[in-house]
This record gives sequence, structure tokens and C-alpha cells, in this order.
Amino acid sequence: MDTFLKYVTAHNAPAWRDEIFAVLPGPDSARAKWSLEREDDLERIRLWIREAVRPTSDLAQLYRKLEPGLDLEDDIVRSLPAFEKTPCFGPLEAHYSLRMLWRVLLRRCAIRKAREVDGPLAPYETDGFWRYWRIKDVYFPRLLVGVLLGFFTLGSSSGIVDTIYRMRCHWWWPLAPAVCVAGVFLLAFTDVQRQVGRLSPREIVSRAGRVLLFGAFYAALGGAAQWWRTAVLDYKVDHYGAVAAMCAGVALLLGFVFQLFWQDRSIGEPL
Repeated sequence: MDTFLKYVTAHNAPAWRDEIFAVLPGPDSARAKWSLEREDDLERIRLWIREAVRPTSDLAQLYRKLEPGLDLEDDIVRSLPAFEKTPCFGPLEAHYSLRMLWRVLLRRCAIRKAREVDGPLAPYETDGFWRYWRIKDVYFPRLLVGVLLGFFTLGSSSGIVDTIYRMRCHWWWPLAPAVCVAGVFLLAFTDVQRQVGRLSPREIVSRAGRVLLFGAFYAALGGAAQWWRTAVLDYKVDHYGAVAAMCAGVALLLGFVFQLFWQDRSIGEPL
């Protein structure tokens, strides 16, 4: 069954993909007129997608080289009917395969595409708790943990806190969080590009911007909590909005550094 993949090259990959996917004219085609012959066609699609999402495979490298001629995310969404359960492809296999595709799309920060997988995947999750636990991953929980670690690191570094406290007396203090946000955007852009390859720059910017917005939101919550804590406990050192804003920016930057360089995993990787 998998021998045909040995002959896929940059010259024939799009044509072979179109030929294999031709048995899926509509979203309900996997359920229509099932037969052993059709099951074989569906299995070829599953095999193609499994090989395409395996990072070390030759087919995965072809997708990275031929983007956007070969769009992995569109092909994943298009192949979803092939991963519905059939008499030869049971519910356990379908559930596992759809979860794998869900994780692949989140790893690429393709939130909109991942939501399209949620529909076929939901019926296999009989316990509602686990579905909500899975959906939490669209909000980048790894980034939340990274920002939290950034605040912990910031709190243990008296030198950085003292520098921030002194900077608040200067009119140019807003440059500090602005520089941190700019640095975070560049790091997010780099991480997204590393995951998706030669996707359009506009789409990479859009996804990096979404990651930045979530990170800024988490950092803002942390900065607000810090300001509230110091106000309630009557701290005299950082009971200033400027200090809280700069601490939030630095914690956000530290969180990205922890996430990207210490764990070496995609920000969108599900927990």
C-alpha cells in the first residue's frame, strides 16, 4: 500500500495528490456507498496525510518546498471525511487520527483550520470534560505558563526590578515595554515560520500577531495582579502603573524565551 509514496517527487506530487483526493468530491463522501474498493481509496488518503504530517518524511519535506502549491493544512481539512469511522476503520482509529490532525494544526498555530477538525472529532469524545480540556489548547496554554515563569524569574532578579523602578522616573519609560513587545513579535514570527515553512508572509504575520495578542493579554493580567498585590500590601517600591507595565513587558519577553529556547517546542503545541 505504501510503496507508491517512494515514487513521489517534486514534479509529480501535486498530480498524485489530486488523483488520490479525487475520491472525496464532498464532505460526506466517506460515508457514501462504502465498499472494500472505496475503503482502499480512503486508506490511500489516510496514508498520504499520515506521511505528510510526519516531519522527517520525504513527503513532509516536499510540502515545505512546494508551498503554497501543496498546502498541508488545506489537504488535512479536505481529507477529514477519510478519517471518519467505517466498517474497516473503527472509532478508536478515527478518534486517534483526528486528534493527531488536531495537534498538527495547533502546532502550526492554524487555529481556524483546527476548529474545522473539532466538528468531526467531537462525536468521539463522549465525556464533555475531555472535549473542553482539548479546546483549551486553542488559547496557547504553553504561552500562559511561559509568561508565569517570566514573572517568577523577574521577581527573583533584584537587578532587573531595580532597573525598572529607576526607569519609571524618565519620560521614555514606555519604550521598555514597546521594545519587549516588538521582540516578542519577532520571536513569534520566527517560531511560526519554523513550523509552517514557506507559507505566505501575510499569513505568518497574522498567526504571529494572534500569538502576540494572547501573550500580551496574559502579561497584562499578570501586571494587573502585581499592581493589585503591591497596592493591597502597601509596597512602596513598585506601587506604580509604569512599573507594572514594564514588568509585564519584560515577563512577556522572558516567557517567550523560556518557551522557545528552553523547551524547543512550538507555542501552539497542545499540553
